[in-house]
Amino acid sequence: MAGSMRDSGAGRRCIAGALVAALLAGCGGHTTPAPPTASPEVGPSAVEVCARAGPGWRAFEVHAHGARLNAAVLGDGEVGVVFANQSGNSTCDWLPFATELARDGRRVVVFEYHDQGSAASELLAVARALRAAGARRVAIVGASVGGRAVVQAAARDRAAIVAAVSLSAERSVGALPEILPDARRVRVPSLYVGSREDGYTMFGRDTRQFHSVTPAKLNQMLLVPGDNHGVDLLPDPRVRTTIIEFLNAKAGKGRRHEP
Repeated sequence: MAGSMRDSGAGRRCIAGALVAALLAGCGGHTTPAPPTASPEVGPSAVEVCARAGPGWRAFEVHAHGARLNAAVLGDGEVGVVFANQSGNSTCDWLPFATELARDGRRVVVFEYHDQGSAASELLAVARALRAAGARRVAIVGASVGGRAVVQAAARDRAAIVAAVSLSAERSVGALPEILPDARRVRVPSLYVGSREDGYTMFGRDTRQFHSVTPAKLNQMLLVPGDNHGVDLLPDPRVRTTIIEFLNAKAGKGRRHEP
């Protein structure tokens, strides 16, 4: 009987010990790990700081020089347009015009280049990625430093793009190379836009010279009064209309999405 009581007491101690161990395990002991949660989708950080971004922008997957570019896409049309930033490398300046083009059925992409020297090669990388994503025809548009990148990109690969629009491109900027020799190799349809009193382009001289030496069969130029430079030209309705008509003619019209 005494032995039975001792056995019962030992059993109760074993049960109590198991409960304590279970409690300790719940407070930091070894537990079965929870299944991993899926990583959140990368958002369109290229436009998240832009006050006028609006809805519909998506992250766009593109790599250049072994690194992912910060890019965002809007729309899903067969006609694509890629925008190259001016100095400051901000995508925000393009958004009103890019959104207007997307609303008319085009697929538009804005991106941040890693540095000014790599802007042309990264612009081409985005254009090729856009074609791979389903755009049948891709045009490139750039302003100032981005306008230089457009000239260089159009000279390097005429297969990736169908039209090039360069706003206020400068022949030389700081340590960057002279690009008039690049313009002499541009054979894709081209449009050069500038203003007559823009000191950065030597009062329109650079714009006129690019237009003069470009051998493309379709080679247009628009010089407007004033000293606006780069994206500051876009509020001018003559500039927007000329660019849109040029894109319609050489890249094709998008299919407008009805509300």
